[in-house]
Formats: sequence, C-alpha cells, structure tokens
Amino acid sequence: MVLTYLFEKMGLWDFFAPQNRTSKRQKKEQRKANENNNDVESATTPGPERHPQQQEDEVDPETRIRRMQLNSQREREIQAESRNAYVKKQRVKYHYRAMDSWHDAVILGVHLDDGPDKPYYTIKYQKADVTMDEQGNEVASLVEVEKQTTPDRLQRVPWNENATWAILSQNKA
Repeated sequence: MVLTYLFEKMGLWDFFAPQNRTSKRQKKEQRKANENNNDVESATTPGPERHPQQQEDEVDPETRIRRMQLNSQREREIQAESRNAYVKKQRVKYHYRAMDSWHDAVILGVHLDDGPDKPYYTIKYQKADVTMDEQGNEVASLVEVEKQTTPDRLQRVPWNENATWAILSQNKA
C-alpha cells in the first residue's frame, strides 16, 4: 500500500502496474463479434473497401506462414547475391563439366571451411542415367546426385515462388 502511494506520486505506477491481458479465447470471441458486426453493416450499407492490412489479417494461418517463409527466403537470396554468394535451399543451375551440361539443382548446405571469401556448397540435382538390362536394352532413369561444388559452377535462376515453395515444404512432409 505504501509502495502503491509512492509509485503513484513518482509517476511510476503506469510502468509497474499490471497490464490487462486478453486471453486467446477472448480475442477469438471479439474477432467473431467484429466479423458479425461487419457482415451486418456490409449487408445493409455499402461501405468502403477493406484495408489491405485487414485483408492480410483474414488470410488463413497456412497461407500466412507460406508467405512469411517465401519472403524470408527471397530476402536471404537477395542479401547473398549482393555478396556474390548463395544460400541454403536456393535454386541454381549446376554446370556438369564432364558432359558440358547444365542441371537444375538445390543448395543443401553452405560451407565456409576455407574462409568466408571462398565458400563451397553441397548441392542436389537429378541427372539422366542410362544402364543396360539383362536383355541388352538401354534403360534410362533419373538418378539423384548429391555433391559438393564451388560457386564458379553455379548460376542463379530467376525467382519462382511455386518452385521455391516446393523446396521449402519438402522438409515438412
């Protein structure tokens, strides 16, 4: 009681006073009440279009998480490009010098063992493999290859949201 009086006199009560917190259930009930009020108002009178932030808040959680992860990946790729580097889970083209061919690849790891100015990367890509079966027929199949490489064999590819999401969501499945 004495501390309360002193805090009020010194103006510290607002700083130390407990804040009213609303529970998740209360927030959910408030949101439903607001939605019901908005539905009634919009049905009776035409109002202005909804604010973009309000529309974004109404997006389901999975879409919001997807958007956040894609934006994060995009920002990391832009930052790495400014340093002339690559980031984990980035789509690239890999130059296979033995056959002088290019393959779509994904960076699995970034290694800085030789210093930050000389990174090397673990990548994964698929290449066609031709084998002979017992009858002497050639059988073509795709083989997944995982290997380490240097940046001089890699090339950036244009940003593709769907392809990037397929890579980001692989680890969740």
